[in-house]
Amino acid sequence: MKIPEIDRRSFLNAVGLYRRLPPGARRFFVEKVQPSQGVPNAVMGERREALLDSRLMVASVRGNNASVDPRLLGFCRAMRSLNRSRVFDSPSRESFHDFVSEHLSSAEIAAFAGHDTCRACIRVFAPRRG
Repeated sequence: MKIPEIDRRSFLNAVGLYRRLPPGARRFFVEKVQPSQGVPNAVMGERREALLDSRLMVASVRGNNASVDPRLLGFCRAMRSLNRSRVFDSPSRESFHDFVSEHLSSAEIAAFAGHDTCRACIRVFAPRRG
């Protein structure tokens, strides 16, 4: 697996937090937020409150920046990897399948497929076109 080991249950729970973010804050999170570095308030701008309210990020002690919640570092890394794979640029079941096939073993895919909230995860990345 190219994505560092993550707790899959925590990942799927974090998907719910991510889904509640406004689109601009989602894009900022996957493009600009480094898992191991704080982001200054001025850089976050109007997205700051949404990112903190989502609980994906936490404010520093001094309140002058925010960083990824330490429990969600794996989630942030995985989301950045998804972004680099361009799955967000052309979301489809096929692009998500390609990403999953490239990054997960057969056993890992089977474990995800057996999880009830996996369907929600798939809807985030590969919504049906109507």
